[in-house]
Amino acid sequence: MLFGRNSGENAGQLSVQLWLFFCEVDLGGRQMVGLGLQQKLSMVVSRLSRVRILRHQTRVWLVLLIPAAVLVLLLPVQIGSWRPEVPVLLGATVLGVLLARILVRQPSLSEAARLVEQRDQGLHDVVLTAVQMLSQYPPPQTVLAQMTVQDADDLVRQRDWSKVVPAGQILKWSVLSLLSFLLLVSSVTAASHYGRRLLPAGSQAQSTEKGAGPNSEAGQQQLVVEPGDTEVEQGSALTVVARFSGTAPEKAVLEFVGADSATRQISLSETVDAGVFAARMEDVTSSGVYRVLYQQQLSAAGAPQQSRDFQVTVFVRPKLEQIDAEVTPPAWSGRAVETVEDVVRLTVTEGSQVRLQMRLNKPVVQAELRPAEGPAIPLTAASPDGLVVQTQLTALASATWTVHLQDAQGRTPADEQQFSLRVVANKPATIKPTFPARDVNVSPLQEFFVEAAATDDFGLVNAGLEYSLAGGESREVSLLQPTADGAPVTAAQLRQLIDLESLQAAPDDMVTYTFWAEDRAADGSLRRVWSDLLFAEVRRFEEIFREDQQGGQQQQQQQQQQGGQQGQGQQGSQVDNALELQKQIISATWNLIRQFAQLQSAGTLSKDLETLVQSQKQAIDVLQQSLAQGPQQPQISALAEQAVQEMTAAADALSKATTEMTVEQVALALPLEKKVTQTLLRMRAAEFQVRQQQQQQQQGQQSQSQGQQNSASQQQLQQLELDNNRNRYESQQQAQQQEEQQQSQEQREQLQVLNRLKELAQRQQMVNERLKQLESELRTAQTDAEREEIERELKRLRDEQREMLRDADELAERMQQSAESQQPQQQQMQQ
Repeated sequence: MLFGRNSGENAGQLSVQLWLFFCEVDLGGRQMVGLGLQQKLSMVVSRLSRVRILRHQTRVWLVLLIPAAVLVLLLPVQIGSWRPEVPVLLGATVLGVLLARILVRQPSLSEAARLVEQRDQGLHDVVLTAVQMLSQYPPPQTVLAQMTVQDADDLVRQRDWSKVVPAGQILKWSVLSLLSFLLLVSSVTAASHYGRRLLPAGSQAQSTEKGAGPNSEAGQQQLVVEPGDTEVEQGSALTVVARFSGTAPEKAVLEFVGADSATRQISLSETVDAGVFAARMEDVTSSGVYRVLYQQQLSAAGAPQQSRDFQVTVFVRPKLEQIDAEVTPPAWSGRAVETVEDVVRLTVTEGSQVRLQMRLNKPVVQAELRPAEGPAIPLTAASPDGLVVQTQLTALASATWTVHLQDAQGRTPADEQQFSLRVVANKPATIKPTFPARDVNVSPLQEFFVEAAATDDFGLVNAGLEYSLAGGESREVSLLQPTADGAPVTAAQLRQLIDLESLQAAPDDMVTYTFWAEDRAADGSLRRVWSDLLFAEVRRFEEIFREDQQGGQQQQQQQQQQGGQQGQGQQGSQVDNALELQKQIISATWNLIRQFAQLQSAGTLSKDLETLVQSQKQAIDVLQQSLAQGPQQPQISALAEQAVQEMTAAADALSKATTEMTVEQVALALPLEKKVTQTLLRMRAAEFQVRQQQQQQQQGQQSQSQGQQNSASQQQLQQLELDNNRNRYESQQQAQQQEEQQQSQEQREQLQVLNRLKELAQRQQMVNERLKQLESELRTAQTDAEREEIERELKRLRDEQREMLRDADELAERMQQSAESQQPQQQQMQQ
């Protein structure tokens, strides 16, 4: 009857839809009227049908709720391997879906058109009329019918009919349908659970009549225990789940019997799933057996039923207990052998021998240190019981390894620990001139004072001064004074008076000097570094600097000599330029010799040598331009030609070095370059006269004629006007300001580290107090459960204490590094 009641309407609707489809295209393939109207109406029909189906589905779920719950109560507690609520819910779901679609009457096009006309009053029955004409006049249609349909089609293309059946209405009935279905499921499940509770104890007994006892096969089928026979890590927890397929017992207990015959019982708690009980037994320390004891009714007499015995095997994972390190520093460091216990981060000197001993909780078949990249380092047994393994390392570079352990069963630690080795590199010594720290002019009979600061991270072996006249042999003086207690000297002030008279320095000579320092390299070899090369020009005796008291007489002499001084000033300017450029070439050659290996490895040595050659040729061009400006005095011309020849020889030596690429060949060019400076010094004018006048214009004219000529002598005049100690005081003040800025930054870093150490100390104090409290509570504990809880808390606090100690070691290491970096500077400031 359900199908017969709607068969006429459905057939009529089907004929209309087919007719509309064939009306869309005529026999010649031309598009006909009514396509837009048909699409719009089909959309309305689909949305309206969906709402009706959801509405009927909601009603069906609610109607089936009570019959389904009653049916679950009437069915047996077990249908094969399924519970009774499962087939009932499946049947109710299928029946509800089918009834909702069978009972729903499919809306027709006319019904959809009327609904559209009701929601959209502006259509004035155009859509309804068009649908009726399409249904009354089959193709071919009359002209009037086509016009009516065309007008309706044009009208509906401009309108939105999605709101005729709103999306909110579809969503509302979808939610209601889902809620009614969930209500059906929960009601059937609750009825099934309630029905099993109502069953008498005899019903459960009848289901186990075939079993001979609690351990019979039939009895075992009623209970499933998970995980069964299992393995657990020592000290971890064991979780047991008991699934009762029949009526759930009123009480269930987990019983565990250890290897020492000690028995532990824990009540099983019922979970949200019907007939499922679970219990968690903490801190399983030994192997044993466990079983599930259960009783259907607490009032029933007799012994409880029980499952079969299940075996629990306790295993122990390999674990790293402690790392001890024995550090043997290299002989050149002068440090003693050091033993560090319980360390995970170790700082050593480059080249040290490190012996690591690691204590394990059990013997292992494989132990090694695994780096992030590269081969692993094997650990060998260091004790007969195999609980201590060791290895020997040579500290060449910082690295971090993972301690990998594996026992005979293939087990590894749950958390593999890491060991970090920080290697402090043996850096070369540093040396820097502090006074005068620039080029100076000196007298042939003068003893001029020089000073430098030398530092080294592990201790200076020797330090001193090397000086020579241009073109002469070098003299070397050791200036390092050993300490009274024989401790390594990490910072030293080097001071020396250079006696020019004993050096037989003559006017227009050039003295070059440099400081040097020696230390031990990582391989124990002696290593030397040099400071920058500095120059001291030996002035002539007849170079007199005086102030003319009679301005008029000086002005008259200056006017008479103005023409001659102008030409001489240009010559002096070119010589000074060539001399300054030659000094720069010497300094660049010296720096290249000092850094020869680094430049060669960086691949820039050839380019730097080419630059030196070009600079030497440029100095030749500058000097030749001074000769080409006009006739010169014979003595100056001869000196200029000699300087050009010496420059050419130096350039040839540098050019040869570009092909041979050896430091020895570069060193051959340095004496030739120094000889050039001595020749250029002899070309300078013999006497300079300086006057000071109050008139700014006269001072400007005098500075224009003589400013470039006496550039080197101005430094001598400044030395006459300024006191030597004042210069040193100013240099020390500048160095002290820089030192204070650097120390302020380091103090901020140290303050952060100290705050962190203070925080760790407070936490350590709190942990110690809590440990004392727990130890007192452990002595007064009454039950095993209390003791187990206290022991777990003690274990956690001890682990936290170890972690804080490691953090403190790391912070102490950072402070030590900061102190080591400040120590040489402080020693230098004290000296």
